[in-house]
Amino acid sequence: VTLPMVPAIPETLSIDLLRRRPDVRVAERQVAAANADVGVARGAWLPDLTLTTTGTLSSATVAKLISSPLRSWSVGAQLAQTLFDGGTRSATLKSQEAAYDEKVAAYRLQVLTALQEIEDGLLSRRTLASQEADQQRLVELAQEAERVVRNRYQGGVVNYAELSSAESTSISAQGQLLSLQADRLNNYITLLAAVGGSWQLP
Repeated sequence: VTLPMVPAIPETLSIDLLRRRPDVRVAERQVAAANADVGVARGAWLPDLTLTTTGTLSSATVAKLISSPLRSWSVGAQLAQTLFDGGTRSATLKSQEAAYDEKVAAYRLQVLTALQEIEDGLLSRRTLASQEADQQRLVELAQEAERVVRNRYQGGVVNYAELSSAESTSISAQGQLLSLQADRLNNYITLLAAVGGSWQLP
């Protein structure tokens, strides 16, 4: 049995890919609905961040995303200053802004959750790739050992029990390799879903 090769993925991924995720799209639209009168440019909503598939997000980067002001996830600095107008807002406006901030907080949480899923997937990808490489070497060693024992059996040097044991070891190693290859394919599918279904922006 031969499984297909795990497709390659780009070394860098744009965070804009997350906009195609249904959960992020829903949260983003809820922010837009809560902020319909302000008219914030959609392009300013996601934080400026590029994901790399060769590394993970640093703890400092994640901490900065978590601690950044809610409004920085949805409005520019000039507009944020306009919203915070020195305490002249009415009770109605305060209520509207509280509801707005709640939607932005939910949006930020959704984006951070998506980023965590991507980071977890990339970590699993590297781990599985390393395990598959190690298992491939074990398969090659087991097959070579089986070949040697088979030759010795055919020469009458060892009995069938030893040949059977070598064959069993080789088959088991190959089965574990197939299992790891299947895990890598599943990981690829999980990662693809985490970034919204495609590695490229439309």
